[in-house]
Amino acid sequence: DREIEAQFDRLEKAGVRPTHIDGHHHLHMHPTIFKLLCGQASRRGIRWVRIPREPLCFLLHFLSPRRGAMPFLEWAVFAVLGRMHERKARELGLRSVHTVYGLARTGHCDERYLLHIVGRAGGSLEIFTHPDTATAAGRRELEALTSASVRATLAARNAVLAGYRELSTEAAVPSGTL
Repeated sequence: DREIEAQFDRLEKAGVRPTHIDGHHHLHMHPTIFKLLCGQASRRGIRWVRIPREPLCFLLHFLSPRRGAMPFLEWAVFAVLGRMHERKARELGLRSVHTVYGLARTGHCDERYLLHIVGRAGGSLEIFTHPDTATAAGRRELEALTSASVRATLAARNAVLAGYRELSTEAAVPSGTL
């Protein structure tokens, strides 16, 4: 708990005001870390936490042979942890969006994937990606995120792009649902 507190203190000293909590490779979902991290976040007024929730049917649609059984294992682990953690997050006053996409296609986001999400999804959702210009995968994700087709589909669906700072409490997962 002291290390997590020290990390938050360091952010505050640097003038960084976190809007949500998450972790690299979803390390924040570890049961011990999640409880401590959410407690610190709640005491500091942070109201959002990422809880990976990707529909199984979506995972099956975008299964990548290169990743083998790993997507199924990740999905199962995060489904169990998500159910456990949703209650703890609510108890501490933290919210999460309805669906978080990106788990099935980590490092393999492309235009087809984004079009599938934005063409069918409803409610609040998060899509996490890792765009960059230094790697082929990063460039592919950057191209997908800036695609005219993706922008047109978002506009046609009257989608509102927002970060955690802009999310309203109405966008949160309703109490008692996943």
